[in-house]
Amino acid sequence: MTNKNIQAFLTEINKHQVRNMPQKDIARLLRTSTTIGEKYAIIKELIRQVKGISLFDAQLHTAYSLQNGRIAELPTGEGKTFSAVVAAICYVLAGHRVH
Repeated sequence: MTNKNIQAFLTEINKHQVRNMPQKDIARLLRTSTTIGEKYAIIKELIRQVKGISLFDAQLHTAYSLQNGRIAELPTGEGKTFSAVVAAICYVLAGHRVH
């Protein structure tokens, strides 16, 4: 993914207005969302509401790479676990198994 594509993907995520929506509305929206950018925006907001942690762009880019079957490397402390969780949630929503 080129830098231009990465920026376009991150812009797509950030354009969705899901901040401070009630969790039940977000959960319903997650099941009906159609674009990957919308799914990532919803998951990002759920993590912020439930865990109080805001995901960084690098974590979202890493999640997208993992979801597309690529290996991603992040330094220690950069949030690999959250990246893997975002990718796993999207994978499950697409009907795939995750283990």
